[in-house]
Amino acid sequence: MGEKIKFSKGSWLENAGIVGIIRILGIDTDDDNGKNELVIDSSDLTNFSEKYFKYFVTKYGGCTKYHDIISFRGQIDDWISGNLEKFDEKDKKKLENLLNKIKQFVDSKSYEKVKELINSKFDVENALKKCRNYYREYNKLCKVEDNDNKKSTSILEMMLKEIGNIIDYFDRDDSHKYFPAKIICYKIISMGWNNVAFLNKNSKEKDFIKEYNDYFINPVVEYFNSNHDKDKYLCSTCGRRIKKGKRCSYSYSFINGMGYDVEKKKSNSWNYVNDLLICPICNFMYSAIPAGFNYNYFDGKGIFINYTRNLNELVKRNDAILTKMISDSGEANRNAKSPYAAFVNSFNFKSIESSKYNLANIQVINFDNSKGCKYIFTTVPKLASAVLYDCINKSFGTDDNLISVLENAWIKDYRGIDRYKILDDVVKRIINSANMDSLIYTIELLKATDSNDLNYNDFCISAILNINYLYYKELNKEGGLGCMTIDEKDLKKFRREGIIIRDAYRSKYNENKAKGLAYRLLQNLKANNQQEFLNNILNSYLYLDRIIPSEFISKQGQDIEFNQLGYAFVAGLISDSKDNVEK
Repeated sequence: MGEKIKFSKGSWLENAGIVGIIRILGIDTDDDNGKNELVIDSSDLTNFSEKYFKYFVTKYGGCTKYHDIISFRGQIDDWISGNLEKFDEKDKKKLENLLNKIKQFVDSKSYEKVKELINSKFDVENALKKCRNYYREYNKLCKVEDNDNKKSTSILEMMLKEIGNIIDYFDRDDSHKYFPAKIICYKIISMGWNNVAFLNKNSKEKDFIKEYNDYFINPVVEYFNSNHDKDKYLCSTCGRRIKKGKRCSYSYSFINGMGYDVEKKKSNSWNYVNDLLICPICNFMYSAIPAGFNYNYFDGKGIFINYTRNLNELVKRNDAILTKMISDSGEANRNAKSPYAAFVNSFNFKSIESSKYNLANIQVINFDNSKGCKYIFTTVPKLASAVLYDCINKSFGTDDNLISVLENAWIKDYRGIDRYKILDDVVKRIINSANMDSLIYTIELLKATDSNDLNYNDFCISAILNINYLYYKELNKEGGLGCMTIDEKDLKKFRREGIIIRDAYRSKYNENKAKGLAYRLLQNLKANNQQEFLNNILNSYLYLDRIIPSEFISKQGQDIEFNQLGYAFVAGLISDSKDNVEK
């Protein structure tokens, strides 16, 4: 046993670092329920640098191209042991994709920097060059009508064996240790901190694991081996005594979005002397922030739940989110869940001890790497907790609730985002106590204009209409305004009315008239012009010789309820469904 090292819960920054240390060391906090500090032994620092990178590879390694390459071993073996004469176009496409993936990886900076750490003389570049030549020759023979099958099969067999050798190189123990870890340095760790140790552009050390140990671990050991009675400075985080100097004190500037470069911006300090110093122990703790945060590997976004009741709950809540985010994810399908979806689903609102206000007053920290390492801080209000509770507990369809039905709903190339996730927008609005009106307007307008870049259906639109209703219902309760006089049945009724009008137009061979009407009605709702909305509705019902629903008349002047019924009606007008999907 060595020196005891104590880390006390504090702000989200310290808490994320503490969660990271717990995850890296694999500490079970169940027995520490109610405690608010982490105590480790200095002996836990032995091989910590190895455990540090192993943690990231275990959690995020499955998302990398490296993983896709070594996972192809089974397919190569199946092809070689099978009948290669039956190798078809689908197989050829798979092989071509693999070769392209290997080339992209071999051309990357990660490969270039790591290959010298691998104890193998195998020439990957030369083997890949041979494989690509084999592929070109094989491809030419496949295009010849009377090709020599034996020759093409022989070339294919040589190519597959050579690819197998490449995969064997990447499947070595030292390759497993270094290649995925190096990729994750840039993709994940750099989202928490940067510009020091192995993420310093001027670093000369090739072994990044050793460099982490030298920069973050050894100074902690040295600190405990030294006397600090005469040190005149105090750590800004924990209050430990420190002295200025390299390996004795550090700056917050290496943490993304925190602090400033004390060497370049001395005028930011009082009297040009920086006194915001941190000790080696806290510097080490902050290095674990990327392990404590929960990141989406593919889109550079992350989330941390600062659940401050006790350490055990803090860890459990964030572990649940990370598990949701990385399940079924991989470079091949790029299917990591969004931070917002994982956040909502990580709270078991259906447990016996659950409350509508389970989420109330929890601090949520969102990170967006695409916006210059920007952190967004939100404290979940009681209103948002109650709405999310209702959304999770509201069955919608066979196995879905109002949140889960939106998990795969997105808009392509919207607001500068390749796949704009509708669920993210919904949850953000709920957390910020905002309604869904403008979102409903947007998704209905895009559907009415037949945009091809949509991945959502009538069911998704109906779910958002219901979520918006629950939001307004809870808002009225909280504001003491009384209950709304409409409910989900009214939304269904008016959506059916929209479908009836759509079908009536179709029966008159005027299919586009329904979407034209939908467009005009959406503009009326956006401008809050109820009179013009009613004029358009009335003209349609007169044209089709039908009776307008009385609610449209009776709800005039009640903006919220009128708009909800209006959006539900438009949802029916633009629906592709023959039947009511909510039956």
